[in-house]
Parts: sequence; structure tokens; C-alpha cells
Amino acid sequence: MVFRSNYVRLNVEFETKTGVVTRLIRRKIIVGDYPIGDRIPVDRVAAELHVSQTPVREALRILEAEGYVESLPHQGFQVASPDTSNLSDIFGLLEIIDGYAARLAAKRITHENLANLEELHARMIESVKQKDDRLVRALNLEFHETIYMATEVPKLISLLNFFWATARWDILSTHPDRMPRTLQEHQAVLDALRRRDPDAASAALAAHARSCEYDSMELEKLCQAGGRGRGD
Repeated sequence: MVFRSNYVRLNVEFETKTGVVTRLIRRKIIVGDYPIGDRIPVDRVAAELHVSQTPVREALRILEAEGYVESLPHQGFQVASPDTSNLSDIFGLLEIIDGYAARLAAKRITHENLANLEELHARMIESVKQKDDRLVRALNLEFHETIYMATEVPKLISLLNFFWATARWDILSTHPDRMPRTLQEHQAVLDALRRRDPDAASAALAAHARSCEYDSMELEKLCQAGGRGRGD
């Protein structure tokens, strides 16, 4: 079964019901609506999203394969901690893919895409001032999704989902310096895309990935030194 989705600015005309539910649950995890370690009852999610339990179960299996949730024997699913065991490798790959995506986006981005990015960036600046962590994380995700969608290569979104699951998606609200750095780095990406400069856009988004890697590694060391688990 398929149905039309008006989901924020991504121009997704048709998706399977399971695809929509997967995307919505993934977003709730990334923005913090479902915190790390939280149980995800199938019946509750089905009621929240106004769907039957079948697409929710299917979505959770997909998210388990991606690394966002884990199944517990006889207990259902819970939000998994990001796997930080291979952060350097993951961010190394993300740097390459981000650079490629930004290069394509600079060549193919539309005026509507640019306007959306401008608005998202402005709203993110305001949300940081208001200390609205949840909204900042949501806008950050949408900023990156919009760039990837501008490439006109849908498979890149799947890669983005995978890498975000294996990186620290909570870093914006857990590292004290990440938000201001992200705003500066997003501005550099936006400026390059506005100029439609593939080299500059690629370099800016790749640099953003490297910066996130540095902060993620630093955060992981702090967590280990303090005896905290990932995502605590």
C-alpha cells in the first residue's frame, strides 16, 4: 500500500506505509523524542502514527538493521546507543560521501532548495538562542536531508541514514561546543551552495564531517573517563 506524504520539503511523492513509519520513528530517535535506552512499544507507536501495528513492526526491524534500535528477548524494542567502536572509520567514510553529495548538490540545487536551506539555517540559529535542543536537532537533520535530496540521488539518503545510526546523533545536545560550530560550518556550506561552487561545497561539508568526528571522539573520551555509558 502506498500513500502520499507531505513530509517537510523532501519532495517525497509516494512511499510505502512501512517506509513512512520507518522515517518518522528514525526522526523521533534522532531528535530525542525517543531517548537512548527507551522502550518503543509497538502499540503506542501505532496509536501515535495512526497506523496498524504491522508497519510499525516492519519499521522497527528495518531500524534494527540500521542500528537505531535493538530487540530484547520477550520485551520488544528499545532505542540503541550509537555504536562508537569505529567512529574514525565511520566519519572517514561520511566525509567522502558528504563531500560527494555537496559537490552534486552545488551543480543541481534549485532555488527552492536554497530557499529551504536558508530558512532552516535561520530557524536553527534562533533555536540555538532559545536553547531548544529538540528543534535544533530536527532542523539539523532536515538541513542535511535537504542537501542530499538536492543531489537527485535517492540512494544517498539511505547512506545518510546508515552513517547517522553508527555515529553519535545526540552530539548536538551532549557536546558543549557542537552547536555553535555546527552553525558556522553550515553557513560555510550554505555560502558555497549559494555560489554553486562544487569544490567549495564539497570541502565545506567534508570539513563539517571532520569537525563532528573530532567532537564525537572527544565526547566519547569524556564519557569513558567519567565512567558513563554511551548516550548517558
